[in-house]
Amino acid sequence: WVHALWASPGLTGKVVLADADSKGITLTNLNRCAPFGRCHLGLPKAEGAAQVAADSEIVWDPHRARFEHLGITPRLLVSAVDTNRARAELQNRYAPRMLSASTLDLRAEALRVGPPGIGACLRCYNPPEAVTGDDELRARTRAGGMAAVRALAAEAGVAEAEVRRWLERGDCGEVGTRLLHSLRRQAGPQPARFAVGFTSVMAGTLLAAETVKACMQQLMRAAAPQHNNVTFQFLKPTAGINATGPLARDPQCPACAPTHPAMRSWQSRAAHGSAFGGGARSDRRDTRQPTQAADGFAF
Repeated sequence: WVHALWASPGLTGKVVLADADSKGITLTNLNRCAPFGRCHLGLPKAEGAAQVAADSEIVWDPHRARFEHLGITPRLLVSAVDTNRARAELQNRYAPRMLSASTLDLRAEALRVGPPGIGACLRCYNPPEAVTGDDELRARTRAGGMAAVRALAAEAGVAEAEVRRWLERGDCGEVGTRLLHSLRRQAGPQPARFAVGFTSVMAGTLLAAETVKACMQQLMRAAAPQHNNVTFQFLKPTAGINATGPLARDPQCPACAPTHPAMRSWQSRAAHGSAFGGGARSDRRDTRQPTQAADGFAF
């Protein structure tokens, strides 16, 4: 997404880039993050992307943090996260306009979120992944007997007596925090998922195109104003699924349910931000003038 916007002359504005990955840019990222090379290994992802695209007319504002922790709600929120829990957190900002892109195996997809209560939101069809609760982690350790207690005490640097006390009481505090951190680390990372570099590039390119079109107040498909979703899968490039289409809200989604307290506020924000334009503008009378396609939104 950053690469495609950087490569498109005439775009101006400010973009907040947020990524909290503590490992930064790793070897696996080089497979699917086109702007990065070995010289960027270890750099924070947002900072690395901003450095690569620094000569763009767009002003990049990188942050090594989760977006929801920045406390801002931009006119246009652009989501390219890889977990459903992260999507739900972004949806909870209820930005006036939101775009999203994702991949699954050989399929790339981009979504124009909403309209509120009508089209799909970021949480729709994306139930948050299950998280092992604190009580279950303690129960597993207790079931492991003294061997598990000794292992946890050694891992966390805590006395065995304190571990046993915490297992029984579940007290909060510094000791409890350290023990939970150790248990979650022992649980290991989530199972690896299939990822293909060119599919990620396609998703980012689709997302960049929809970003520019949205800021120019253009529909996803001029002949079909209700269309808000586009899919392209590489397994069968000529398949009919490779097209735009309407994606209605998930009837089971709690985030955009008519009874949700935030819905009225979100509908008001969306209405005042206009259908697709918000604060963005384009000057069609003189193609030499830059397009304001990045003013006041976050990625």
